[in-house]
Amino acid sequence: MKRIGGDRVKSIMEWANIQDDEPIDNKMITRAITQAQVRVEGHNFDVRKRVLEYDDVVNRQREVIYKHRHDILQFTPEELRERYETMLEEAIGQVVDELMPANQPDTWDYDVLYKQMYTIFPVPEQLNVATIEDKMPDEVEDIFIEAAR
Repeated sequence: MKRIGGDRVKSIMEWANIQDDEPIDNKMITRAITQAQVRVEGHNFDVRKRVLEYDDVVNRQREVIYKHRHDILQFTPEELRERYETMLEEAIGQVVDELMPANQPDTWDYDVLYKQMYTIFPVPEQLNVATIEDKMPDEVEDIFIEAAR
């Protein structure tokens, strides 16, 4: 294990021909040891500072998660279902808007859209690329929202 400043102290002690068990009376060696100790303490301070910063971030994340958890536990099952359906509808709408820009029908890729929907919900088997092909974005969105429900 490498110690910060330790090599310098060792080389000075070897230069001064001082044994490990002998008291240190040399000013130069004392100064070198003091400098090494200051560096080590500075390094340890930096490490503690980074750990504290990391801990602050984790605590903020924990507070956000606990707040969401608390909010969710306050819902009735019906409210929770409504909220879940709203989230699904928003996610489906975002995918359709992204992959089917209104003024660019030549860029619409129904296959990619269909596959992307699998990242949101388990698409039923009866719904496939052929069932959405040649449909307008609003129709496609409605088809997927109905399937998600």
